[in-house]
Amino acid sequence: MARYLLSFVGSQDPYSDKTQEAGPIATLAAQLAPLAEVILLYTADFADKATDTRDWLTAENLGGNVHLWPVPDSFTHDPIDLNGAIAVARAALTALPRDAEILLNGSSGTPTMKSAWPILQAAGYVPNGQVWQVRNPKEMNPDQERVFPTNLNSLRAEFERQVLLRQIRDYNYSGALQFLPTSVFQHPTVEGWLRYGRARLALDFVEAQRALSALTEVPPRFQQETNALCRKEVKAIAWEGYFVAEIHYKTGQIGNFLVLLSALLETVWCAYAEEKTGLKLYKTKTSEEIWQQLQSQEALYNYLQNQCVRCEGWLNRYHYRALVEFYEPPATAIAQAAHRLCSHRLLDSRNDLAHKLQGKADMTPQAAAAIFADLRVLLGEQSGPNPYEVLHREIERHLSWA
Repeated sequence: MARYLLSFVGSQDPYSDKTQEAGPIATLAAQLAPLAEVILLYTADFADKATDTRDWLTAENLGGNVHLWPVPDSFTHDPIDLNGAIAVARAALTALPRDAEILLNGSSGTPTMKSAWPILQAAGYVPNGQVWQVRNPKEMNPDQERVFPTNLNSLRAEFERQVLLRQIRDYNYSGALQFLPTSVFQHPTVEGWLRYGRARLALDFVEAQRALSALTEVPPRFQQETNALCRKEVKAIAWEGYFVAEIHYKTGQIGNFLVLLSALLETVWCAYAEEKTGLKLYKTKTSEEIWQQLQSQEALYNYLQNQCVRCEGWLNRYHYRALVEFYEPPATAIAQAAHRLCSHRLLDSRNDLAHKLQGKADMTPQAAAAIFADLRVLLGEQSGPNPYEVLHREIERHLSWA
C-alpha cells in the first residue's frame, strides 16, 4: 500500500529558525519513509516556506513526488477558521487514492489546521490513515519518542456509535447495516441483530428466523416470539402488525401506516373471530374453506347471511363487524371499537393511496391514539413490552463492547 504524507505548511517548516533543526514535515518524512507522495497545503503568505520544504524534501530524497497545494484565498485571510481548515483538508483527502495509506501531520500549521486532521479521522474520512505528532527535541523526556501516532479510535468509535444508535432508534436497520461495515463496530453479532430487526419489521418472519439462527446467544423471548410468528399464530401476527403500525406512525411514514392499517384490521378481527368461534380461519388457504367452516356455526352463519350482502369470498371488514355484533352487545367496548374502526375514514385514505396514488403526509396525534386504543381493545392484553424496544436494548448492549 503506497504511503502519502499530507500536511499544512507551518512556521517551523522546513526547519526551525530557532533551533536550525528539521521541522515537523521533514522529520516525519525521514521517520516514515518510504513515501510515494507528499502533499503540502499552504496559505499565500507561506508560499516560500512551501517551496523551501518541497526543495528540502527533494534534495534529501525524502518525499517521493512532492506536490504543492495552495489553499483558497478565503482561508488564507482567515487561517483560524475551523470550518475552512476542515474543508481544505477534506478536499485534499478526497483527491488521494482510496487504497492509499495516509499519514497526516498534526504538528504543522495553526492550531486550527492541526485540529482538522483528527476531526476528519474521527469522522471516518481516513479509514487507512493515522495522525502523527512531532515533539520539540528541546522539550522531550528521555523515554519519549520524537515521532508518534495519535490514537483517535475511541473518539471515532463514539461518533460511529452515535450514528448507529440514531439509525436504530429511527428503526432504520437497513441504513445501519450499510454503515456498519465501515465502522469499528463491524461484528457478526451486531450485524445479525440488525438483520433480524430489518426482517421482522418487514414482516418477513422466515428471514427473521434465519437471522436468529446465525446468532450464538438469543434471549428466549425473541425465539419464542419468532417461532409463534413463523407458525402463523394469528394473535401473534396481529400484535406484530400493531407494533409495526406504531413504528410507521412514529417515524412519519403515514402512507405505509395507512396501507398496513387495512391488513392489520382484518388480522385483528380474524384473531378475535378465531378466539370466539374456535375455528382456524387465518391459515385457511381458500375463501370457500372459510365459509365451509362458518357454516358449521349455524347461528353465526345465519346472522351473517342476514347482515351481509354476500356470504362468499374472503372475509372483509363488514363480515367481521357483523361477526363482532353477533357476539358483543352494542354497548360493550369491543363492539364500539369494532364499529369505529370499520367505518374509519382513514380506510378511504388508504384506498386513495393504493388505487389512485393520492397519499397522506400527516395525521393528528389524537387520531392515531384513538386508532391504537381501539386496536388494543380488540387485541386484549399485551403479553409484554414492545419487542422492538427490547431489540434496541439488545443491540445497544452489543455496541458497548463490539
